[in-house]
Amino acid sequence: YPLCALPPTTKRKRRSAPSAEAPAKTAAYNKWYNTVYLPWYQNYAYQMQKYYQELKAYEAAMAIQSIPSNPFGNPGTGNKFYEYSKQAYNQHLYEQVKGTDPTLTHAEAFAKWTCERESTRNADPLFIDAGEDCYSEATATTPGECITGGAGGDGTCAP
Repeated sequence: YPLCALPPTTKRKRRSAPSAEAPAKTAAYNKWYNTVYLPWYQNYAYQMQKYYQELKAYEAAMAIQSIPSNPFGNPGTGNKFYEYSKQAYNQHLYEQVKGTDPTLTHAEAFAKWTCERESTRNADPLFIDAGEDCYSEATATTPGECITGGAGGDGTCAP
């Protein structure tokens, strides 16, 4: 006989029909499944869900706890160092200009602006058009002055 076939002396077993006690076994299993196993499994699933939720909260708390705190406090809630630093910087700025007269400090820039503010300018390069008012910058020997109609159109200002 071929290797894949059964020997001639072995007969094939037949399945038997369900016996009369099979429905009783099935009913007992169904009762156990619905009254014992399912409630246990649902409780187990609930406990596992609760465990993972608590674990997630614990890990989040540990992550927040591991972040170092700002030694100067929260900047949004009255940080003492920030307030001190800001006051110190403002005091520094005040001391730099204390006793100075802004009209003297910025006199030349203001005079140049008042002289050239209505003069027309070329688009590129940005020079005052020829024949317009221009301001001659101050040097060590001469003060700055507004020259009426002295612009050369090329960035020069001649009397």
